[in-house]
Amino acid sequence: MEIKQKDKTRFFSKVDSTEIEGCHPWTACTTQDGYGLFRINGTLTTAHRVSYEITVGPIPDGMVVRHSNRCTTRGCVNPDHLSTGTQADNMRDRDEAGRTPRGESSGASKLKKVEVEEIRKRAAAGETQTSISKDYEVTPSTISAIVHRKTWRHIP
Repeated sequence: MEIKQKDKTRFFSKVDSTEIEGCHPWTACTTQDGYGLFRINGTLTTAHRVSYEITVGPIPDGMVVRHSNRCTTRGCVNPDHLSTGTQADNMRDRDEAGRTPRGESSGASKLKKVEVEEIRKRAAAGETQTSISKDYEVTPSTISAIVHRKTWRHIP
């Protein structure tokens, strides 16, 4: 992507370069997950990708721009905290940094921690998974996965 000087100036006007734990937080529009957004050449893209392209160069085809594990904020655009890699590398980074959404923090979750604990208690007391599933409006296979700790493993 070609980045004009006026776009670079506009970009850096939206960066807090006072360094919070080494990060340069994005101060403008963000995604729901906290990643910065920037419109360039009519296209809305993530700010960390723009930062990488301005300071390092083009992103290789098929690669993503990753935040290092030392980043304390998703909105960081410090080029020293950015590198390219595959999507698999990016997911491994996320998991190693403990940023994997689990349980209630997963956007797909219909249940809360207290409900999972109650489900396990009810199943241990002998109640059928089908009966339990009706009360929580989930499938019996969802209850089975909870009871057998295939899901919600982080809940004791």
